[in-house]
Amino acid sequence: MLPSENPWDLDQRLKSTIRDTNMKLTDAQHCMFFVASLTPHLRMALSPQKISTQAKALEIAMRLHETPIQDPSLEVQQIHVQIKNLCLET
Repeated sequence: MLPSENPWDLDQRLKSTIRDTNMKLTDAQHCMFFVASLTPHLRMALSPQKISTQAKALEIAMRLHETPIQDPSLEVQQIHVQIKNLCLET
């Protein structure tokens, strides 16, 4: 993911690449490639989660991307709590 890119842009670029190369990916594989392509702080937050679909991964990544992190020392465990709360909202 480029620094100026948001998760939606990354997903669109990934979908375009998949189409252009005629790759046949399952939703789980698409989700795996998407998460692996995210910036480190988003990737670390999403990787250990049991996210079943690409759409859910994109939704969580976009919410986390939009959430300002006030404290730069925010631990990964706190980010996981944020994700859990986001999952409970939907």
